[in-house]
Amino acid sequence: MDLIPFRATRFVQDVVGDLASVTALPEEHPKDGGRPAGPVSPYNVRQIIQPDADTSAEAARNAGARVTLRRWLSEGVLATDAEPALYVYDQTEAGTVIQRGLIGALKVSDDPSSGVLPHEEHFAASIPDRADSMRTASANMEPIFCVYQGGGAASELVDEVADGRRPMVRVTTEDGRTHRLWRITEESAHAAIAADLRDRAALIADGHHRYAAYQRLRAEHAEDEAWHYGLALLVDSAVYPPRLRAIHRVLPGLPFPEAVERAKSVCRVQETPREFESALRVLESTTGDGISFLISDGDRHFLMQDVDRLAIERAMSGATPREWRNLDSAILHHVFIELVWDHSGESDIAYVHGAREAVDQARRNNGTAVVLRPPDFSDVRAIAMAGGRVPYKSTSFDPKPRSGFVLRVLGEPPTEERSDG
Repeated sequence: MDLIPFRATRFVQDVVGDLASVTALPEEHPKDGGRPAGPVSPYNVRQIIQPDADTSAEAARNAGARVTLRRWLSEGVLATDAEPALYVYDQTEAGTVIQRGLIGALKVSDDPSSGVLPHEEHFAASIPDRADSMRTASANMEPIFCVYQGGGAASELVDEVADGRRPMVRVTTEDGRTHRLWRITEESAHAAIAADLRDRAALIADGHHRYAAYQRLRAEHAEDEAWHYGLALLVDSAVYPPRLRAIHRVLPGLPFPEAVERAKSVCRVQETPREFESALRVLESTTGDGISFLISDGDRHFLMQDVDRLAIERAMSGATPREWRNLDSAILHHVFIELVWDHSGESDIAYVHGAREAVDQARRNNGTAVVLRPPDFSDVRAIAMAGGRVPYKSTSFDPKPRSGFVLRVLGEPPTEERSDG
């Protein structure tokens, strides 16, 4: 990996007031499209990441975001740090650090051996607008989130800075989490971090579409090295392991009785308690027992287990790598959604982060919900290291970095510089 310092653009607290009000959950976060639940400032970063506009034209929205960004720079709402730095960012919950890592500019490449590994499929149709948004604004508005196996000098420096220096930003957001930010400007520290990361690989935890947009912009700006890098948060998973959560499926056009009967042709199907929380506990108890799903119409719930291995081989004969054959989300898509239920149209599948929300949605639509268990991080990493990717919306990494603390502006020189913090 190659993570380099940059001059971050940040909100000026004396102008915007409470910094929590200008931050937001990431663009791809499930909760309300990333919009914060608490009081929202007119300067909220969402105004330039995903602005509301009176037009549905993406180009017009992106142009409006650029105008807003440049106006905020000229008015001193945003200002740019005077010297290049790497930034330590962490989140705490009830006084415990739940995430800590480095924000910097990450080298972008199409080469799988470059040290940055996507782990999940994405929709190619989503890439052009994300690229146009960054191209039009000449900025990376929020970092992608990457994890790596470290335990070396970079991790030690991160903890030394966080434990030994006063943070330049300390903010508690509406979810009760406290976010802190420190700046590392020493060239000796930059060199030590670079040397430690050089032979390590990072897994993209969140931001696959944004990384693909980085790749597109790098190709477009071959002569401008600034576009060969993208804003990223890098977290050592050996020190601060991420939490993986499942993303569930709802198939509105699949009648539940039909789903149950067809499933019996390739697996064991057993009804669970009618109380949903009890049904969930039954699913959770199957951890380590092979492939398991819970299907529901909101009123009745069935556990699916012991999937026929011949059906798996038949459905996944062209799928690589072989680790897919033990992955719940891959079995669900290849064996059940495509083969058994013949329900392969992506537009007919809803991806829902909450299990209760999924079964409620199935009830409202007279359809079928499939509740999955969280994937195992080691399995996901092994697939990525083997050059594969898990199916779209198979993983949700938590905690995600909050957007709005650090932006990376490219192109013309920033209007304002700052030296505070």
